[in-house]
Amino acid sequence: MGINDYLFIDGYIKLLEYKNRGRLANIDTIFPVIEFRVKKFAGHKDFKRVNFHVIFSDKVVPEIIQTQFLNSLQGKYHLSPGYEGIRWNASVSRESLSDLGQKIKKTVPPEQLDKYGSDLIEGFSNLNFDEEK
Repeated sequence: MGINDYLFIDGYIKLLEYKNRGRLANIDTIFPVIEFRVKKFAGHKDFKRVNFHVIFSDKVVPEIIQTQFLNSLQGKYHLSPGYEGIRWNASVSRESLSDLGQKIKKTVPPEQLDKYGSDLIEGFSNLNFDEEK
């Protein structure tokens, strides 16, 4: 079974803990799967961002996935030409995604802010990667 997490491996780690405590006995193998959005859109009726899925061997420990793969993902944005100096360039983490969300929300008119989620949700929802890099 593949456990699909967006940008983090929390779900996979939690299921490994359950399995190590004797639960999920009917599941032989659990694969970590990391999903992330790329900048391209695709679709027939509605255009949506394309998602990439990276499936790791169950032999690769979560710490290696975190340090060697996830920590190397970089995001970079110039949020809006009308807002001088609002740029974001960081490795992907909860803290950096919250920072991105905060910067995005700074460009929103105050009367529209109630339509936005937390800084983390906005950063997470808006992050995408160039599939060429």
